[in-house]
Amino acid sequence: MELTKKVKGTIATAFVMASMCFGSAASAQGTATPQPQNQQQQIEDFSDEELKTFVQASAKAMTVQQKSQEEMMAVIEKENLSIDKFNEMIQAHQQQKLEEIEATPEEMAAFNTAAQQIVEMQPKVQEEVQQAIEEEGLTVDKFERIMLAYQQNPAVQAKVNELAEQMQ
Repeated sequence: MELTKKVKGTIATAFVMASMCFGSAASAQGTATPQPQNQQQQIEDFSDEELKTFVQASAKAMTVQQKSQEEMMAVIEKENLSIDKFNEMIQAHQQQKLEEIEATPEEMAAFNTAAQQIVEMQPKVQEEVQQAIEEEGLTVDKFERIMLAYQQNPAVQAKVNELAEQMQ
């Protein structure tokens, strides 16, 4: 049970990282409206071996993501911001409501510095995620297609989760 949660979390996190790293391709695919027969075809398109490789690549991507998260947290803490405060500020920034948030000028300056450093880290993270995926023998395109199938097709999701459990 706990293993299944970990696998789902790993895959979900890998999806988020892949979306961040390969945003335009993932976004374009994510907005497509799947046809029911396409969903059925998605499970046929991927062999068990490809899905196993996907699970392994997801685990590697998760390791990269965890490392980059730790680095990002260190950047935030170096600026004397709590993770909660930074998250609150980034959410307000994304909603274009940063002016409405209660923050001192020092916190705003720290937020801007930390956010800029984190943005500058992204190309390196993108490269490392791509490398992790490719080291497992998948192209980024194939990884994204399997991830999309995993997100949209319960049968693919069940098969990936089953394979992940078998591999542990």
